[in-house]
Parts: sequence; C-alpha cells; structure tokens
Amino acid sequence: SGCGRGGTQGAHVVFMQSNVMKLPALMVAAGTMLWSSAALARDWTLERVVERARSRAVDVVDARGALRSATAAGQGARLPVVGNPFIETVGETSRLTSGPMIATKLYVPVEINGQRAARIDEWERLTAFHSRGLTEARARATGEGVSAYAAATIADARVALARQGAADAAEEVQAIAARVRAGDATVHTLSLAEADAARWGHITAEAEVVRAH
Repeated sequence: SGCGRGGTQGAHVVFMQSNVMKLPALMVAAGTMLWSSAALARDWTLERVVERARSRAVDVVDARGALRSATAAGQGARLPVVGNPFIETVGETSRLTSGPMIATKLYVPVEINGQRAARIDEWERLTAFHSRGLTEARARATGEGVSAYAAATIADARVALARQGAADAAEEVQAIAARVRAGDATVHTLSLAEADAARWGHITAEAEVVRAH
C-alpha cells in the first residue's frame, strides 16, 4: 500500500538526514567555498571541487604564504662569509700639529665559527617545515572538499526521494478517499493516509531547507 511505501522511504530519509546535517560545517571547513549544496552538486564536478579546495582554501593560502616567506629568507641565509667592506675616516685638529690629522680604516666583515652554514641549515629546516605544512593543508582541504561534495550530492538525492514520497502519499490519499466514498474503506484509514501525506510534506520541506544551506 501507499502507507507501506511511505514508511520504507521515510526510513531512508531519516538515515540520510544524519549525514546531510553535517553539510554546513563541511562547507565552511572546505575553505571559504561559499556555495549552497544545491549549486555545488549541480554546477561543480568533484574534480573542480578538489582543485578549488587545494588552491583556495584558507589553510592552503596561509601555508603557501608561509612557505614563500621561508623561501625568500634563503637570500639572506646564503650570503657569503665575507661581508661588504666599508671605510671609516676620522679627522681632527690639534694645536701641536700644523694641519688636521686624518685616520682612515678599512673594515672587511668576516663570519667565523660556521655562522653561514648554521644560517643555511636553519633556513632549510624552516623551508622543509612549511613545505610539509602546505602538503598537510592541501590534504585536509581535499578531504573536506570531497566530504562537502558528497554531502551536497546526498542532499539532492534526499530532496528527490522526499518529493517522490510526497507525491506517492498524495496519490494514496486520493485513492483511499475514493474508496471511502464507495464504502470500501473507513474514515480511519483515510486519516492515516492523510497523516502520512502531511509527514512527507514536512520531510520534503526540511530536505529543501537543508539543501539550500
């Protein structure tokens, strides 16, 4: 009967609801991918979602910026052990001399004790650290993007199932109403069918709200 079909489909909807309700958090976690679930499932392929998440998620952008900063620091780390030479000139006058006294000194900075090697080692470690951070951020964004896409697909399927259940329940009400008029069914049976139709209307509205968000 229609009531039996409604009960089976209702069980499927309740099962999917526990997964679909996770959708808003997943969409936020996917990195400012501000799409509704309906638009995501309709207009985006899984490959496009993954690509966008790996390149534009907030965590990925932050990690990529940190890696670039660390890489740029290598310019300073690789400076030679001999620094830029500079000249210092000092002049003074005295009553004991017939002219000014001028002293000129040439300074050539030289690093000792392996300072340059230590700088390079620290820079390489820092770069490797941020490189791993970028890899981890992309992996997280990929997982979150796939989860969001799956949730959006489930939301679309849930709406389709709910609408079909509502249509079947409405047909069942009409059929039982005709049987009541013919004396082949009771008003109690009709009331049960109408309650089932109302329940499916509520399920459909709820599914559409979830999908819209």
